[in-house]
Amino acid sequence: MGYSTDFTGAFEINPPLTAAQVAELMKFTGERHDGTGPFAGLPGNEAGEVVTLPTLDGYTGKWVLVNFWAIWCPPCQEEIPDLHALHGEKKNNLVVIGIAMDYRNAKQVTDFADGLLVDYPIVLGNAQVANQFGPVQGLPTTYPYNPDGKMGAQQVGAITRESVESVIAKKSARTKK
Repeated sequence: MGYSTDFTGAFEINPPLTAAQVAELMKFTGERHDGTGPFAGLPGNEAGEVVTLPTLDGYTGKWVLVNFWAIWCPPCQEEIPDLHALHGEKKNNLVVIGIAMDYRNAKQVTDFADGLLVDYPIVLGNAQVANQFGPVQGLPTTYPYNPDGKMGAQQVGAITRESVESVIAKKSARTKK
């Protein structure tokens, strides 16, 4: 079985969660780190502080992709350049939040992310964090949120920049009608 890159319908789920509900679900603590790399700038993230996942409250009006991944996962590695491009492309009004799973320590994750020049926030995750979003049946798994803060259906397998931009364009066209 191959990995699906079809993102069609990925932004609808019943019942949808609000940004406030997601913010409550996303409260957790990760491992300590040195305050540099992709963790820098996250709330509660001074050197030696505990890494906390940012809430989605600050992303109202933006598309958000919450992406579960691991450094040993080939499809995860393949989608990182597209996630990087999506996060950096201002016209998409989109932010990516990576949640690293199955790692030995924070330095392993930061070194990996620094080596790929990842510029989107990366948070250390675990099974408890994953369960708060829903099933993570494989890696990568992505949970999308539309600009209203509503969670869409999970995407298991690698996603592409083109598939995400296509969905955003379709949803934006529907909203303008």
